[in-house]
Amino acid sequence: MRPIPIAILAALMLTLGAARADSPPDDGEQPRTRAVPQHAKDQCETADSNIARALDALGGGRSRAGAAVAHQPWRGGAPLKYLDRVDARLALTPAERALLKRNGFVVLDRQGFSTFAWAFHEIYISQLPVYISPDAILHAVFAVNDDLVADLEETQLAPLARGLLAKLHAALPRAADAYPAEVAQDLDLYLTVARRLMEEPGAAPALRSPATDRAAAELVASARTAATLATVEIFGRPRMVDFTQFQPRGHYAGRDGLKPFFRAAMWLSRLELNLVSRSSRSSAPGLAPDPRETPREVVLALALADLVERAGAGRDLARLERAWG
Repeated sequence: MRPIPIAILAALMLTLGAARADSPPDDGEQPRTRAVPQHAKDQCETADSNIARALDALGGGRSRAGAAVAHQPWRGGAPLKYLDRVDARLALTPAERALLKRNGFVVLDRQGFSTFAWAFHEIYISQLPVYISPDAILHAVFAVNDDLVADLEETQLAPLARGLLAKLHAALPRAADAYPAEVAQDLDLYLTVARRLMEEPGAAPALRSPATDRAAAELVASARTAATLATVEIFGRPRMVDFTQFQPRGHYAGRDGLKPFFRAAMWLSRLELNLVSRSSRSSAPGLAPDPRETPREVVLALALADLVERAGAGRDLARLERAWG
């Protein structure tokens, strides 16, 4: 038996996009499929003939004429087809053979692969029979989607966030007189830390405060180290900040260009401004809730909203918020 080539997985994934070809296209867009490939030997192009070939190969016992092929369920004592080929490659142990006979399958924990791609590649070059499980297909869909999200963040969202922060920071000196002095300094610290985490060159405090510069340097260093849960004094009160959350993970860990965006996004999205305390813990150190109100953070939130309007950055903020939402 010749195993199903990995390329058929790609063809199967293409059916996800081509399955809507019979539906009316949106906005006058024509379906992007064709009856046969533009290049006759291209087995991966989204073409009806390639999809039909892939579905036929993965059809689970249907012939080209569409007639069902009879299958007999395996009974534990019957010899397994192709077991000799599998055993020659994997050298099943007596214990594994016993499990196979009892359950109808056996999972070899000694035979591990880092990805489904490596597993299918190994099966293909070994000329072994293959079972393509739903989780393998879903993983392929997830991996493609994850790459698309990473590309979108790197080419669209990171530049958008960088530009938004620069607009707000540039507008702060002109707007600072409209806010209480301590709130203006809070805004400067908030934006300076975000821009430095984004690795903006020359992101100095807009209000030229040495105290803000020192506080921003300490917060940025803690975020880049990403090793502690620490109490910091910020915006007029002590609060717990989990700096371990600033450690890039997922596709952010694998792309150097996205690590600064990840850290800045964590700062902007996790450092909440507390509007109403009452019985809320709201990042307060210790186990007991702190019922005291935080009027300085309320004014800071209002000032930040005002600064967005003064900077003409509302549209950029809405785009970023929509993407994150």
